[in-house]
Amino acid sequence: MTDMDSTAGGAFGRNISAIREAKGMTQEEVAKRAGLDQAHLSHFERGARKPSLENLVKLSMALGCPIDDMVSPMINGQSLPEPTSDRLIAALERIADALEAQPTLRDQMAIVIASVGRCPFSQAYDQADKVLATRQKED
Repeated sequence: MTDMDSTAGGAFGRNISAIREAKGMTQEEVAKRAGLDQAHLSHFERGARKPSLENLVKLSMALGCPIDDMVSPMINGQSLPEPTSDRLIAALERIADALEAQPTLRDQMAIVIASVGRCPFSQAYDQADKVLATRQKED
């Protein structure tokens, strides 16, 4: 069995645990604010489960931090370099594929873009519209 602490799930768990503790919050407080069971948060922090996009957004709001602070991998305590624009677009396209059946795809993409890019929602919606327009042209 893979050691979950050395995987992305483990890094995510360490990140949300560190953010929560730095803010002086308990698992129960964060879980309540996020509308999750404390057991789910515990699983996330231990790296036993990976959260859905919806739960990432809920945790981001509950912790008052951008999603990228929770999911950024670390090496020796240092964040990895920011993704290139091409890598960000590719990631957004994968998110679009995963969420295509959702009626609020544009809104969900804008939330992710605003969190990852730390930009205002107006810019995030512009970026989401560009990705969606490109996808429509391809269809």
